[in-house]
Amino acid sequence: MGVAAAARGASVGLSFVIDGLCPADLPDLQVFPVEEGFHMDYGDGDVYELQDSDVVCFRGAPPDADGSYHSLIPITSIGTHALPPLATVTLESMQQPGEWEVCGQRVRRRLLTVSVTYK
Repeated sequence: MGVAAAARGASVGLSFVIDGLCPADLPDLQVFPVEEGFHMDYGDGDVYELQDSDVVCFRGAPPDADGSYHSLIPITSIGTHALPPLATVTLESMQQPGEWEVCGQRVRRRLLTVSVTYK
């Protein structure tokens, strides 16, 4: 189950532990080309399809003093990150469609902002 699906009907403060690897990408005009919402590529990077889902904003902590991550882990040089298995996800806030924007788009999907931590 994805983070957006787990948060349906939830209220701020809900925390849960994910049981698998969860990818997270930095926003850009490929994934937010229009205000309808998040678009995802299922193949070679040429076709991005609109997702019928809330949008999740992951708030990670910076690495600690010894360089260890206890949050989102960068896995590529182009902004792809991952939430590791057994990370704790906490719902910090929810914004309704049209109340927020990204990449110059006032997005018509609900935004769920979550924090991510793991030990």
